[in-house]
Amino acid sequence: MERKTEIVRKELEGHCLFAAAGWWTYEVCYEKEVRQFHQEADGSRPSDWSMGVYVPDAQEKDTAYVGTDVVQYFSGGQHCDENGELRSTKVVYTCCKSRPRDVSVEKVDEPALCTYLINVCVPSLCDTEQDEGRDFAGNEQIIESCKTKFDASHEDAQMPSTFATLRWSTVISEDSSELDWARRMQFAD
Repeated sequence: MERKTEIVRKELEGHCLFAAAGWWTYEVCYEKEVRQFHQEADGSRPSDWSMGVYVPDAQEKDTAYVGTDVVQYFSGGQHCDENGELRSTKVVYTCCKSRPRDVSVEKVDEPALCTYLINVCVPSLCDTEQDEGRDFAGNEQIIESCKTKFDASHEDAQMPSTFATLRWSTVISEDSSELDWARRMQFAD
């Protein structure tokens, strides 16, 4: 995980990312602050809210890693009139399925009132996931041995093996890092 944190730091330190979504533009400044604003044609920002300032890992109760993603927390933002709380944001730096060429904001969500979740695509993180996939592929002998034993123990079976599953999207968000292991699975035809 430290390797991934270092990759994110090298890519983003001293930089801010901008993403427009409808009327709002979002600004994510690495280890500094997250802002939400509306910019007029003349460049003015009549609506400009802090969505939180960076909380260093040492001060944050939650871990800085979620699955294989690097996460930063921002709190103490603009007061939210709707719930009386201060705005806060969780920024998740990840390898995105869309594989953009440059570091970019993939999506901005508001899962709870004035609490935000921002996914940032960091293409160089995909290289580390490929490396981890190679480590997994090194277990080919174990996989083959298990398959052989399973086939041998079921050769007398009259019915084909069955397997039950839940639809991922009803259990876990499809872009969640918790599903990385499942994305690496290969199925025989």
